[in-house]
Amino acid sequence: MDSFESSVIQVIENMVYTFKRKAKAKEISERIKRGRKAASASEFEEELAKLFEKHTPETVSFLVDYPLSFNTPLCTRAKTIYPDIAVIQAGMLVAIVEAKIDLGYLGANWANGKVRTITQLKAAGTIRNRSNEYSVSQKLDFATVILTARNHSENRSLIEPANPFFLLAECFAHPNDGRISTKDYIEEIRTHPVKTDWERLKSFVSKILD
Repeated sequence: MDSFESSVIQVIENMVYTFKRKAKAKEISERIKRGRKAASASEFEEELAKLFEKHTPETVSFLVDYPLSFNTPLCTRAKTIYPDIAVIQAGMLVAIVEAKIDLGYLGANWANGKVRTITQLKAAGTIRNRSNEYSVSQKLDFATVILTARNHSENRSLIEPANPFFLLAECFAHPNDGRISTKDYIEEIRTHPVKTDWERLKSFVSKILD
């Protein structure tokens, strides 16, 4: 099995290639050009889920951007959420992970809303998708994994309730910067890994399976 550190670096490298591919795709044809790159959030969700899959037992499964519904005491209709990654073990929802390219405009309201949802899920006790029902762990955990801290870093403290993990420190160029050389960029990351957050994320993955 790859080390957790090498797996994180692979996620970053894959995302750099994704951004470069999306940049080239802006030239759709000789007469059609896209103004902005197509969003890459879904690719990051999948890369992160594959990272978790690589470092968890086969008994653990992952639902990516999957609709999940549960009942709350104050609502007559079920509430539906779309977590970026829902972690399922032995028929139980044990963690929810949100995957973000960067901080963007996330703030306290966003983070506190996610924490409220976790509280509601624990109270509901069960959650279901189109074909399955899962119990909800009373130790249900929540985290946000952010690819880069490069932009809007002043908002870092605002999302502390969401337990953020940064794969790239602010000192690195944004991986979506088309001017970077993928080879040099990844070599720099290997030389100066973001040890603290990567180790915290590794611990989080281990902890949710306890």
